[in-house]
Amino acid sequence: MTQNQTTQNNFCKSCGTSITQEDRFCRNCGNKIIVEIKNDPSSNQVETNNVLNKYKQGITLFIAITFIMLL
Repeated sequence: MTQNQTTQNNFCKSCGTSITQEDRFCRNCGNKIIVEIKNDPSSNQVETNNVLNKYKQGITLFIAITFIMLL
């Protein structure tokens, strides 16, 4: 196995030994433990939607004010 094994469900991918979050190396086989960081794409989508909604509101407000000024 390679020296860089990722963890899943707190077990070494190489030998299956239970590991803690503080472990940097497997206590059984010595392989390096790399913690997987999963990014929640739904939170990014919500942030993007909020920015787009604010942009659309700004454009709508600008058009409304411009229209009122032209009257």
